[in-house]
Amino acid sequence: MKHCKKIKLDFDMPWLQGTTPVFDKRFDRISDIASKHGKGIGELGVTRKYIPRTFIKLIKQALPAELQDKVLGATFSEITVIAPHVHLLEKCVINVYIKVNGETTYFWDGEQIRDDTLTSDNGNGYLALQMDKLTKTESFTAVDGDAWILNTEIPHSVSFEDMNYVPDNIQKRLVVQVFMSSSFKEVSSYFC
Repeated sequence: MKHCKKIKLDFDMPWLQGTTPVFDKRFDRISDIASKHGKGIGELGVTRKYIPRTFIKLIKQALPAELQDKVLGATFSEITVIAPHVHLLEKCVINVYIKVNGETTYFWDGEQIRDDTLTSDNGNGYLALQMDKLTKTESFTAVDGDAWILNTEIPHSVSFEDMNYVPDNIQKRLVVQVFMSSSFKEVSSYFC
């Protein structure tokens, strides 16, 4: 794949079961789809939780030595669906999927035009994009325990295969996200 790569990354995360403080919430108005279909699931999007520095140190130690100083930070994220967007602060992210529900991560190609109607957070390092100017190029569906590197400079989204489908009793997927200052190409070159 061109914009993502599945990798082997092992580190023990029993501390994720505990409660950690929320420090960022990002919600897309895609939750309107859910309400149209009678799904009472509230807002959809991302809730990021603080990971203490001692645990970030453990995450860094699981990376190749050459990448350890390239880690900008890490969060424990609860994610449902997210419209196409790019990251403005980090160049790529390593996602370790703790619990998933069949969501698919899509990558898009095309003209990147800002779209403030899809999200209310265009000041925190993410740029939401107009979907009608983009075409899906590749995708993956992670399973529990997978680790993937994503090129966050390329438009990407999270949804179910059918964007108009939101399953009953949806659960947020739980992901440890490791934000990197190096490019996707550089980071992925350290993993076979």
